[in-house]
Amino acid sequence: MFDRSMKLSRISSFLLLLLIVSRMLVVFFCAPKQVADFGALKEAWLHSQYNLNQGYEFYGNMGDEDLRTYAALEYLKGQDPSRINFEDPPLVKYLFGISYAVFANILVLQFLFASGILVCTYLIGRAICLGSRLALLPLLLLSFDKLFVQKSQTVNLDLPQLFFVLIALLVLMKKKYTQRSFVFLGISIGAAMASKVMFTGLILLLFVLAVLYLRKIPHLKKAASLVVLVGLGVYIFSYSVFFFSHPVMDFVTLHLSIAGFYRSYVPEYPWFEIWRILFLGRWRTWFATPPIQPVEEHWLVWPVSALLTFSLLFTQRRLRRLSLVPEQILLAWLVVYLGFQSIHVVFPRYLLLALPLFYILATQAIQTWLSYSPAANND
Repeated sequence: MFDRSMKLSRISSFLLLLLIVSRMLVVFFCAPKQVADFGALKEAWLHSQYNLNQGYEFYGNMGDEDLRTYAALEYLKGQDPSRINFEDPPLVKYLFGISYAVFANILVLQFLFASGILVCTYLIGRAICLGSRLALLPLLLLSFDKLFVQKSQTVNLDLPQLFFVLIALLVLMKKKYTQRSFVFLGISIGAAMASKVMFTGLILLLFVLAVLYLRKIPHLKKAASLVVLVGLGVYIFSYSVFFFSHPVMDFVTLHLSIAGFYRSYVPEYPWFEIWRILFLGRWRTWFATPPIQPVEEHWLVWPVSALLTFSLLFTQRRLRRLSLVPEQILLAWLVVYLGFQSIHVVFPRYLLLALPLFYILATQAIQTWLSYSPAANND
C-alpha cells in the first residue's frame, strides 16, 4: 500500500512538472516578436518624449519596451549609458544586447530569467520544508499568472531584478554562512541594484545587513563589509563604459539626477495604492479618466495567496518570535518591500517581486492546514 502511494505521488509530481514545462514552452514560443530594427528605433527615440525641445519633431511617446531595446542596441555599440535611458542602471540592457548579438533574439534572455525564477521559487519552497509535490504548486501558479507571463514575453527590467532578489533571499535563508555565501549575497544584491532603479536594491541591501545583524553571525563587521563592497563593486562595474568618458564626480551627479527624476515623478500620488492593486485589482492612474482603472493582469489568486500568507502568523507560533527561520525572513522581506512600495507612485508590475513569495508562503499555509486534518493525524 505504501509503495503504491509513493508511486502515485511520483506520477502526480511528474505530471505536474510536465504541465509547468509545457505551459512555459507555450509562453516562450508564443511570445510576440520584439522589434529590433536599430534604424527605426533610433528614429522613434529622436522624435519621442526623450528629445523634446531638441530640434526634432515630436511623433509620439516611445514605450518602455522599445526604449530598453534601443538602449541595449546602443550600449552594444559602446554608447555612454547616461545618454539613453539614464534613469535605469545599464546591466540588464547590456545583457539584452548580448542576447541579441548571440541569438538574434533579445527575448532569449527573458526566457532564461523566467526559467531561473521558477527554479529559485522551487528551491525556496523546498528550503521552507514544502514537500516535493507541493513545492511545484507556486511554479504552476506563476506559469499561469498573467503578470509573470507578460513580463516573460516582453523586454523589461522587472523580471531580471526579481531573479537576483530571489537568489539573494535563497542565500540569506541558509542556516550557516561561509565567505562564499557573503560573496554570492553581494553579487546578487549588486546585480539587483544594477538591473533596475537602485532603490529596491538598496532596500534589499539594508534588509540583508539587518538579518545578518539579528542572527548575530560571527565576524559580523567583516561579513557585512564583504557584502557591501562586492555589491557596490558589481553596481559600479556595470557603469564601466560611463567612466571611460566621465570623471568620478559625474557619477555622483548622474545619481543625483536619477534621484531627482524619480522624486518629481507624480509627487502628489497617495500612499498605500499597492494594496488596492493587490486586493481589488484596481490601479490609481494620473493619466486616465476615470483615474481608477482595472488591472488587466489581476486574478483572484493574488488576494487569496496574500491572505493565506499572512494567516501563517496565526497558525505558526514560531513566526511570532524573532527566530529568523526561513519563512520569517520571507515574510519580513514582503512587509519591507510592500511597505516601501506603499509610499510612492506605483505600477501593477511592482507586485511581480512579491508574487513568487506569496505563492510559496500560501502553499506553506495550505501544507500547515493539511497537517492538522484528521486524515493526517490518523496517519
